[in-house]
Amino acid sequence: MPNDDGMTPERIAILRQLTGQQKLRISGQMYWAARRNKKAALLKEHPGWSEEQAEQEIRSLLLSGHTELFEPFVPPLEEFL
Repeated sequence: MPNDDGMTPERIAILRQLTGQQKLRISGQMYWAARRNKKAALLKEHPGWSEEQAEQEIRSLLLSGHTELFEPFVPPLEEFL
């Protein structure tokens, strides 16, 4: 059964087996995937926006600490294992 952050005992066991380098690589991949997905959503929501405007909005959200707005756009961890 997942805990509050969606982590199951199986996921936790897998993550504990990864090296620090593997965890860092996966976190970077997840970060960039979330940015790509958020950008696509912003461009769909605001069809008149340029790619630069979408990138600026992403930067603004990240700098203001609104990272929760990215949660729906982060692919499942299993995609990176």
